[in-house]
Amino acid sequence: TETLPDLKGVAAVASQLQEAADSSRSIVAKAQKAELQLQDVSLAMQEGHDQVDQPVDLMAEIQEIVTDSTFKLKNLCQSAQKIAQVVTQINELAVEMRHQAINASISSGQFKDKDQGAIVALAEAVLSFTEQLKAATTDIKPLVTAIETDISSVGDAMEVGAEHAIVGTELIKETRHKLN
Repeated sequence: TETLPDLKGVAAVASQLQEAADSSRSIVAKAQKAELQLQDVSLAMQEGHDQVDQPVDLMAEIQEIVTDSTFKLKNLCQSAQKIAQVVTQINELAVEMRHQAINASISSGQFKDKDQGAIVALAEAVLSFTEQLKAATTDIKPLVTAIETDISSVGDAMEVGAEHAIVGTELIKETRHKLN
């Protein structure tokens, strides 16, 4: 009679052990599932980092290109200003040459007839040449002014672009930092 209660106790313990084993198997399965999910999340995070790194590198490259181009534009603007100065000097020389040609023509009255003709011809040639120079500088001036205006406009736009590239790079870096 005592064996019957002992068997019931053993059966109860066996049942509890079975429940513990089933519970342990369930916990192991859930842990394995969680580990797989964690691996998926880790992989997704790595892909996210890789995707963020590409735009960061691209923005840095764009920023470098814009900065370099802005520098080159400033050099072009300086060159255009130097051209404008040279055109102004040529124009001033043409005016002076014209003035000298007129003076030579007026002064030719003091020479003999045969010398006077040569001096007048020379003065007329110089006068013609100065008029051509003046016309050329007049044609060049608006072109130089247009170039300076365009260069300045493009330079301003590139500076704004560089500022946007810097801001974009910083935003992407902040996003990457938050992902870490």
